[in-house]
Amino acid sequence: HNLPELFASRILAGIFSSGTLSIAQAYAADITPPEQRAVGLGILGACFGVGFVFGPALGGALGHFNLHLPLFVAAFLALVNLIYIGRVLPESRPKGAGPAESGPPASVFARFALMAHAVAGPVGFLYLLTFAVTFAFANLEGTFTAYLSQHFHYLSRRSTAVQGLVFTYVGF
Repeated sequence: HNLPELFASRILAGIFSSGTLSIAQAYAADITPPEQRAVGLGILGACFGVGFVFGPALGGALGHFNLHLPLFVAAFLALVNLIYIGRVLPESRPKGAGPAESGPPASVFARFALMAHAVAGPVGFLYLLTFAVTFAFANLEGTFTAYLSQHFHYLSRRSTAVQGLVFTYVGF
């Protein structure tokens, strides 16, 4: 209900969820043969897409009963996922294999130089376009609920289900 709590919650959400996709992609790349890697990563992308479709529908339906319920269900599912990963998911690297060979970590300036080189290259426009689309979609997620509430007067529990359905539609 205040700005510092909003910033704190977004920072924590970024810390705890920002690596999810990259870790899943790295694991899928480790366990998939090189000739099938595109298929494996495509399946992973499809799974994330299914989550973007059904997640808002589930959250909206649960929020209809209690506004805190989607948060607790999401936390419970994350805990189940963590337990599953810890107990069932095998290590992606064979036992006895040492750490992956790599050079020393690049400096911040070297990383920026690599990014500038990539953006200036032949597919640089695609990098910028991907950034713009991701930035726009992240802002849509963060502001669209307030827009619905302000302009269409969706302030009741019923509105939570409507907002979930709108985001499900966007996901499709």
